[in-house]
Amino acid sequence: MHAQYIQPNEEEQKDLARILLSSFASDGEDVTFQWLKRCGVENLRVLRTQEHVLGGLVRYNMGQFFGGQSVPNVGLGGVCISPEARGKGYATQLMTRALQEFYEEGYALSTLYGSSQRLYRGVGYDLSGHAFSIDMPLQMLTQLKASEEVLQAAKETHIRRGTRDDVPALKALHAQYAPKHNGHLDRCESIWLRILRREEKLQEFVFLEENGQTTGALTYQVCSAPHKRHDYVKVRDFIALTPVAHVGLMKFLAGFRTMADRLVRYGGPTDPFITHIAEYLGSQSQIIKAQGDDYWMMRVVNVKQALETRGYQEGIEVSIPMHIDDPIIAENTGDWRLDIKAGRGHMHKLSTPTEESLSLSIEALAPLYTGFQSAHQLKQTGLLRGPDKSISRATLAFSGPPPSLPDDF
Repeated sequence: MHAQYIQPNEEEQKDLARILLSSFASDGEDVTFQWLKRCGVENLRVLRTQEHVLGGLVRYNMGQFFGGQSVPNVGLGGVCISPEARGKGYATQLMTRALQEFYEEGYALSTLYGSSQRLYRGVGYDLSGHAFSIDMPLQMLTQLKASEEVLQAAKETHIRRGTRDDVPALKALHAQYAPKHNGHLDRCESIWLRILRREEKLQEFVFLEENGQTTGALTYQVCSAPHKRHDYVKVRDFIALTPVAHVGLMKFLAGFRTMADRLVRYGGPTDPFITHIAEYLGSQSQIIKAQGDDYWMMRVVNVKQALETRGYQEGIEVSIPMHIDDPIIAENTGDWRLDIKAGRGHMHKLSTPTEESLSLSIEALAPLYTGFQSAHQLKQTGLLRGPDKSISRATLAFSGPPPSLPDDF
């Protein structure tokens, strides 16, 4: 049955809150409704028939960094269909309509944490980066891998507590840090609210000052662990622009070990809380705990814009012809040539494929784009076809730091 995809009115927002409550763990209908209000009605969508609201979603209009550049992205959260309407294709209809809207609005990418990989892969998303839950003993932060010079300089840094007036400075520091990490967000205000506010209170955050310059910051929360003697520290944001800032902030967190015994945060395989540890207490599997949302999914919404907006490594000069198939957004389907020079890409539509063309689906383009999988790996699993020369070029073009995403939404 065909349904309307619309921005909800007040009553429809209440219906969406009830559906969310029946789909995800929540503190109650009123709390869920207030969360939707904070997100802003302009960022809510519902799917409905004449009789009922069937489901909906929350969108975050943001950017995501790849190759040092912010690429326009719609993050999705709270995607839900009411229990009585499931199994009838409404979730696919909801996502299809959303993707068409994102394309029309000029967005290049869409990112989400997928509770159902089959649903999202069916509309062109695929696993595209890491979001490991890092759970480690605070005791480990007393022995860090760094030079004596850095360790000594870290002792001379100054930690300053942040206040409400310091939020713009925190955002400015993040704007310097995030572009260096593939997959990190160019955050919208709704994402910042999730990080900085908990139960209507400003989250604790501190700045690290090094020789009079602010070179680091972190946002944290001391949490109680049910049925356990000790609390734990949850790090929501870790920003360090220098080696000294990395060590200084970790030493600050180590100071909590008399009250808390563990640190928890989200990150990727090269997170500083993994790479700076001098010695593991036990096996690495005890440090990185891959829980339910250990990967995120991405979809290329606009092929031309996505490949032209992201950055590429300086010094690479290649041309990569490719045939892309997108059953939902017809404008993406066809033969293209990506020319990369001086760290930028330019896409040209071709009338016919060439002998050197790669062939891949819009779904397979996502992990290639982020660097989560190389072209060689995609070929081995049958998700990409093409001559070895073009596959090597594509592997080189999209190589970079492992894509990670420490933010939840």
